[in-house]
Order: sequence, then C-alpha cells, then structure tokens
Amino acid sequence: MMEKLELKIPPVAWVVIFALLMWCAALVTPGWAWSWSVRLAAFAVAFLLAGFIAVGCLLAFRRTRTTLNPMVPEQSSALISDGWYRVSRNPIYLAMLAMLIGLGFLLANPVSLALSAGFVWIMNRLQIHPEERALQKMFGEDYRAYCQQVRRWL
Repeated sequence: MMEKLELKIPPVAWVVIFALLMWCAALVTPGWAWSWSVRLAAFAVAFLLAGFIAVGCLLAFRRTRTTLNPMVPEQSSALISDGWYRVSRNPIYLAMLAMLIGLGFLLANPVSLALSAGFVWIMNRLQIHPEERALQKMFGEDYRAYCQQVRRWL
C-alpha cells in the first residue's frame, strides 16, 4: 500500500501536514515551561539554518540546470555532489526537518518535537527511497560512489 504513495505527495505538503500535527499535539499534551524569548531564539536559529541550506541548494540546482521537482527524479540531468550535497544527500529535506524542529522548539512541546522523527520516516519511505532508485538507474556507478561517501541525512 505504501508504494502507491511514493512520489505522490510533495515534500512541502508533508512539512505542512507535520506542522499541523505538531501544533495539534501541542494543544493536547503538556509542554516545557520555557520563556518566549528562548523558544523564539531556538526557532529563529533552526529557521535561519534551514533557509541558508535551502538557498544554497536552490543555487546548486540552478547552476547545474537540473530539475528541482522532487516528484519526477527521472528528469534529473545532473548529479549534484558539491556544496551542501557534500554533507547530506538530501539537504533540502534536511532544511525542512530543521524547520519542523524549530517549530517543535517554538511550541516548547516534547511530543511535537518527537513528531519530527515521523517526518524523517515518511520522507525516507515515500520520497527518498524512490528518488534513490531513479538516480541509481540514471547515474549508475557515479551515484553509488556518491552514496558511499555521503550520508542520506547527516
């Protein structure tokens, strides 16, 4: 059944779904007694990091003139392995995760923060694994070598 959902729901939609789940969890579960300034500072750091990563990735996609659409990985025309892609094979998803972690801190709620792990699981299962299969077919040994050098997330 999960195979039917592969590459069907855009990653940004998953971010919105998990953000809503996190917000709902914060409404019904006890949170941490953190001051607003601490919560906001943690959120800002995570959000700025996410933005910095995302902009770097977008520039790499533009520079290599390959598709940015994660729903059609078979349309990729280049294997990006520099910049943030030296640190993570999926830095854009890492940026999305950073935003969700930042939201968990803003909500000051351990259940909300823990839901970020669900985002990782969903992305691995429904987005990253199918992308990896497509990239393996397209780039063969170059992609295999890249995968041996760079971790999926961090």
